[in-house]
Amino acid sequence: MDRFELWERAHRIKAAAHRAAAAREDMCASAAKAAGAMHRFAEAMQASADHEVAIHPDLAELNVRLDGYYGTA
Repeated sequence: MDRFELWERAHRIKAAAHRAAAAREDMCASAAKAAGAMHRFAEAMQASADHEVAIHPDLAELNVRLDGYYGTA
């Protein structure tokens, strides 16, 4: 094996490492996007629950009782 074949091999190994790093970064970007979507979903669910409790007085009273029993977080 001459030096040019060694250089070729080294560059192919480096290219594979760069592809692996790019795949990891792509996965991290997808995870960040999913985290943002989950956060927005949780906010929407909480807003919906707050609205339901506000428009139903019996649910509001139950919520106060449960908060008194379990404590608030």
